[in-house]
Amino acid sequence: MTERQATSTTNVFERARKTFVLQVVGLGLLLVGTAGVAADEKSPLAFVLEVIAVVGLVLLVVSAAHLTALTSQQKKENQMQELEAEKTRRTRITSELSEMLLRADNVVATLANLVDHADEHPEFALLTSLLKNAGIESWGEDAPKASARKLGYSGSWYLVPADDEIGSVTFQKLMQIELSLNLCSILDDREQKTTESLAAAKAALDCVHLTSPQDSEMRASVTDILLAPELGEAGGEWRCRMSFADFIEAVKTPFRLSVKFQSSVAAHTLCAQICVPSPSCFAPLEPSNGVEREKLARGYALRSALLVARGAFESSTSIERVCVNCHDELRNDIILSLDVTKETLTPLFAALNGTSCADELPQSASVRIAPQDKAWGTAVIPFMRSSDPALNDPERRQWPEEQDAVCSEELEEATGAHNISELGINDPREVAWHKLSKSLGSSTAEAVSTLIDLQHQTDDALVKNACERTVKALVDGTIESASKDDVAPVFLTGEPLDKIVEATRRNLGSNSPSEELAQQSTDQLVRALEQVYDSGIYQDTDEEVHRFFNSANERIVYNLCEKDDDRRVVLVPDTYYVANLTAANALCAFDRYDDALPYADELCRLSPYGEDAALNKAAVLIGLSRTFDAEDLIKRTIDNAINARQLSRCFAELAYVEWKLGRGMTAVACYERALQVCAVERPLFERSYAELRATDPTLSELTEEQATAEFEEKHIPFGNPEAIRDRLIKALAACVDSQCFLTAGGIGKALMLGLASDPLQDVVASLEVQQDANA
Repeated sequence: MTERQATSTTNVFERARKTFVLQVVGLGLLLVGTAGVAADEKSPLAFVLEVIAVVGLVLLVVSAAHLTALTSQQKKENQMQELEAEKTRRTRITSELSEMLLRADNVVATLANLVDHADEHPEFALLTSLLKNAGIESWGEDAPKASARKLGYSGSWYLVPADDEIGSVTFQKLMQIELSLNLCSILDDREQKTTESLAAAKAALDCVHLTSPQDSEMRASVTDILLAPELGEAGGEWRCRMSFADFIEAVKTPFRLSVKFQSSVAAHTLCAQICVPSPSCFAPLEPSNGVEREKLARGYALRSALLVARGAFESSTSIERVCVNCHDELRNDIILSLDVTKETLTPLFAALNGTSCADELPQSASVRIAPQDKAWGTAVIPFMRSSDPALNDPERRQWPEEQDAVCSEELEEATGAHNISELGINDPREVAWHKLSKSLGSSTAEAVSTLIDLQHQTDDALVKNACERTVKALVDGTIESASKDDVAPVFLTGEPLDKIVEATRRNLGSNSPSEELAQQSTDQLVRALEQVYDSGIYQDTDEEVHRFFNSANERIVYNLCEKDDDRRVVLVPDTYYVANLTAANALCAFDRYDDALPYADELCRLSPYGEDAALNKAAVLIGLSRTFDAEDLIKRTIDNAINARQLSRCFAELAYVEWKLGRGMTAVACYERALQVCAVERPLFERSYAELRATDPTLSELTEEQATAEFEEKHIPFGNPEAIRDRLIKALAACVDSQCFLTAGGIGKALMLGLASDPLQDVVASLEVQQDANA
């Protein structure tokens, strides 16, 4: 019995006791009064006795009224307790089913076994009925193997096949199971008994377009971060995309809702592409009637498209037009296309009011779908595609180096860049090739002419050399054709240093012919780098600094941390950075740590916030037995970490350093922190952690308080993944609003290393060039 039920029961007993007392007192007074009057009507006390009798009668009437009210109240209390008991029972059943599915090694086999025991579990009557209709009992060896996930955002069931590649039939079977599970979950959310008939399950399909987003704890926590009031412009691109993705991921629908989209608040338009279930997926509701299944598929496709359109309009007041294109899992053909404004959406919703999925679709100029007498999957011409020029301003996917525009105030604050070009990470050769490849032409003569023009226009020595050698290769026939695939390697990697680096890396590999050859390649690389050093072409001056950035995120951190340095940033060729990295690693492989240190120092100068540079130098310092110096370096890198993965790697490397320093428990604390902040390299770090503990049986896991105390005692920074996350989100929102999609895509991927979010993943995917479904 719950506390509320116990309190209610106590109150009922107390009211019943008081009513009983009233009845006894009232009856007693009535008897005393009537008896006294009957004995001596002329007695002076007769009037008093009559009053006593009346009072007794009144008390009896009042007690009777109390008794009636008490009975009614008790009936209501009993009904409430029954409802609460039913809700508790249903919650327990739902919880048991959820835990069973989540713990199943093969959820399909587990559900098939449940169907075999259906008579013993009437509480799952609807689920087992749906699964029987799907034919799960007869699948046998053809039954797919899969695990189950319950999406934290919407609470929908999602099956993950054991095999990466599955056929359409297997996919349809998984969709049939998802449909069965999600229909039962939806009815349970509505507090409908899941033992009801299939009619209730079918009815759940009819109002898919009216589905509201779930208010889950996960959604609330992610929304607070990604849609914080200070992020993005009101009515801007970031808030539009993020709000739409939030809506899509939060609605619980019978089938999974897979959406790709593109939007432009400047054009006031959003175009989405969704995968809708084919007729076979509806077998749990219509096991044998193929015509009826096709009707359900058509009706469900329209309702899904309307749901997506509604979500787009609700996500941003800037969106005035929404196009939704539907295809199924069997083909990439567009089978339904919807084009609506807020005004034209309303009549479609009204037309579906009171209808079922199996009913004929309403006629509308906003909907294109093949007539019902045509086969399912008949393609239609879409109103608009995601690749439509109206949604894809070329500026969005320009390289930052190609843009001269000044950053907005928000973008400058978030990225530290004054001009958009200061978000660039590509060296001059790569930028030149990116432009050149668009106008190379189709013949050798056209390619040669284009290259000569570029050679005369550029001031960059490396670009001039690239043009000269590529022209020579085209003219003397070294390159077989003028295709981009043939020309690119010569243009981008044809410098002598490129070839030396490639040879050194090859000879250092596991298939190296001999150690002597590897030594020779290393020495050749060292001599080549010495020539570059002596030339001074990449050395910093009072006017400019030479840097290398592995990512847009690293460039932004540099901009923000070095904003007081007014010198111009010049990006060195990738080959120069890789050459130094290769030289340091090669020399360490031959225990030549003293020789390796200058190259490790050069890496840190070129990439002051890069994890590879810092950890490479830490390895060199350890080789030199300068372990305390290595510890200090990694601590500084933790303080300046640019993403969750770097933070995790630094703690894992620091664990090894602490172990070298004889601090076993500190090493344990470092490994536990590494596992806590990022899951990307979890398997590797878990193995290293296990190996550490195997070396010393006295080492044990630490509580968070113990780990914190260990860090404080050894003056180890705890790292701040939340600050890293917030900086990345701010930069991402600003880049999206400023149409810097290439930079935003890189930032988004860095953010996902420390923030698992399906809506965020949807938004990052929307920043990339998308492949449209066929017409």
